[in-house]
Amino acid sequence: MSLDEAYALAERKPATHHSLLATVVQQGYDAVVFTDSNGRIMYVNPAFERITGLSSSNVVGRAASDLARSFSASQIIRDIWTSLRSGQTWHGTVVAARANGPRHHVDTVVFPVHPPHLDEVRYVAIGRDVTDTIVLREQLRHAEKMQSLGQFAAGIAHDFKNLLAVIEASAARLRTRCFPDLTNGPHDDIAAITRSVEAGVQLCRSLLGFSRERPGPTELLELNDVVSGTIPLLKRLLPATIELHVRLAPEGCLAECTVVEIQQILLNLCSNAKDAMPRGGTLSITTVSMELGDEFTRDRSWARAGRYVAIKIQDTGVGMDPATRDKVLSPFFTTKDPEKGTGLGLSSVYGIAKKHGGMIDIDSVQGCGTTVTVYFPAVSPPASSPASASSSRPGSLAGSAIVAEDQPEMRSLLGVLLRGLGLEVFEAPDGMAASEMARHLGASLSLLVSDATMPGIRGLELYRRIRESNPRVPFLLCTGDPQATRGEERAIADPLFSFIEKPFDIHRFETVVRDLLQRQGSTDEPAAAEAVERTGEDDCRGDR
Repeated sequence: MSLDEAYALAERKPATHHSLLATVVQQGYDAVVFTDSNGRIMYVNPAFERITGLSSSNVVGRAASDLARSFSASQIIRDIWTSLRSGQTWHGTVVAARANGPRHHVDTVVFPVHPPHLDEVRYVAIGRDVTDTIVLREQLRHAEKMQSLGQFAAGIAHDFKNLLAVIEASAARLRTRCFPDLTNGPHDDIAAITRSVEAGVQLCRSLLGFSRERPGPTELLELNDVVSGTIPLLKRLLPATIELHVRLAPEGCLAECTVVEIQQILLNLCSNAKDAMPRGGTLSITTVSMELGDEFTRDRSWARAGRYVAIKIQDTGVGMDPATRDKVLSPFFTTKDPEKGTGLGLSSVYGIAKKHGGMIDIDSVQGCGTTVTVYFPAVSPPASSPASASSSRPGSLAGSAIVAEDQPEMRSLLGVLLRGLGLEVFEAPDGMAASEMARHLGASLSLLVSDATMPGIRGLELYRRIRESNPRVPFLLCTGDPQATRGEERAIADPLFSFIEKPFDIHRFETVVRDLLQRQGSTDEPAAAEAVERTGEDDCRGDR
């Protein structure tokens, strides 16, 4: 390289570096803002425009502090200027909110620079959109809180449902043993006790459903039943100024979903409706079954014709303008203050409906209220199965039974019911004691009734232990939260295993016990016949 070429290359290098730096700033992922010494904006890059929704032509020449006031609290602006005037760097999170749009959390660094060819200081702000990270962090924190709440609720519901089971069964025994011939008076009082127990059971189910972290396996649901069971919790959500109306489809509404997801839909939509009626109003919950045809889908490009069941939530609140209505299904979009909402409510409702092949329709007029309709594909009812013969089978039973239950009152009640059927009963306060009793009783054990949630060995673990040593003993699992173990229960392909939800009707309990013991007798017959055949074959071989 000649000397002249070296001089020419040296002169070109600064220009090349400047061009490269300008390209990086222009094409970079992070927002970049340059201001003069007075804080007046000189330049913003395309990333700034993307994050804020503001064009360069609208912000260049404006004071950065005026622009920032629409994004952040005044205290943050004062902190930034305090740091810059002392020659220091400021680092923090700025909330940039578009007009009628979602908020963006921007991790921002602001610092002074001193260009060598200028006497005046310049300021540079570089920001990265960390909205997704913050939302995920909030979701994790919420999930951890809900997990703790779920464990707490499960414990309360377990103990409370045991108390309800004792009350209901005792009331039933009182009615049949003390007042068998009365049709009023004490019978009315006992009926009131039973109705109160059922209300308590519904409250427990709703609480467990809302606090459960995962929705669980999909099942065939009657939406009317889920809505009815959720109403007690919704009434506690709504203030006295909001009147609640519920209309359920008389023909029923069957859909494939989960109880938890339907309850989540109800909670989210009713919470939004409550916030839309700060001065009170009317909230209507309706279930409908309908056929959607071309007339419905013509103006709705997202809709599909077919047979549907739906939950409709209607309020008399403030309503929405068209611009807001078009954005409400977007994740993180919210019209509420940051501390009051995350913008995930309606988007999660939409996600649940879409997951199960459904749709969501929103009809809202500003000042006239909002109607949100969530559609699910309709499901035909399953063919009814013939009633079990054991349900009408009278007579006393024989044999021995173990009751594994950590709550003394519930354990005593189960013992009384089983003894009333003719069984000899051994009571165990936990799974370990029940396992030891079963080992001692061996083949003479006719039935094991266990609570699902006990300290130490839980109900399903006890079942597995018993099966290792005694595969022929019927096992009845009593659970206060059937959703929590339903997946495992369904995976157990055992005709001698069954479960019953607490609190239960004593006649239902008797039917389940008789049915289990009848199944044991039915499955024992082929085994006995096979043993007789083998004995006969051995005798023939002996004759030879």
